[in-house]
Amino acid sequence: MTLVDAESTERLAPAVWRPLLARVAPPAAGIALSLALWWLAGALAEGNPRFAAFDGFTIGRTFTAFGQLVMSGDAWRAAAPSLSRVLQGLGWAFVIGAPVGLAIGSFAFLDRMAQLPFQVLRMVSPLAWMPIAVLAFARWDGAIVFLITAAAVWPIVFATAASVKRVDPLWLAMARNLGGSRLSVLAAVIIPALILLVVAVAW
Repeated sequence: MTLVDAESTERLAPAVWRPLLARVAPPAAGIALSLALWWLAGALAEGNPRFAAFDGFTIGRTFTAFGQLVMSGDAWRAAAPSLSRVLQGLGWAFVIGAPVGLAIGSFAFLDRMAQLPFQVLRMVSPLAWMPIAVLAFARWDGAIVFLITAAAVWPIVFATAASVKRVDPLWLAMARNLGGSRLSVLAAVIIPALILLVVAVAW
């Protein structure tokens, strides 16, 4: 390697690392500051009898207990039911919201007809549906899945409808010029363009 190449590499290295540091440094600093404040609060609480009830929440004991939960498998056994309910709720929200959003985004008449009632319904807090969920479902799991679905379905509906309207018109025109029917255009162009966005919005 010549002297010129070595100098070029030295100048290039900061340029390569600088964007990475700009992305990583702020979150890392935030995490470090949070841990430091947690440790400080725990140290102050440990020496104060009034906060004796919070001794188990100090950073050392918390990470020790978490490690024990993970190693014993209790963490997964405790999290699995909640994860199952969340995934079921998101699944039902996708099954209901995606077709409705596709229909609203594809047909202007449906969009205008559904705009007012859907806007009113989406402003209802998911927790406000709890009495109905408790009465409608025999098991608590079903009620929780219903509440998660109620919370996730509206973002999916409106994100899907808005995304259908933003699909590149050239894609649609090309598909129609190649002889694609409305259903084939929907299946081959619109749905693949929306699937990742809709899943991300639901999550």
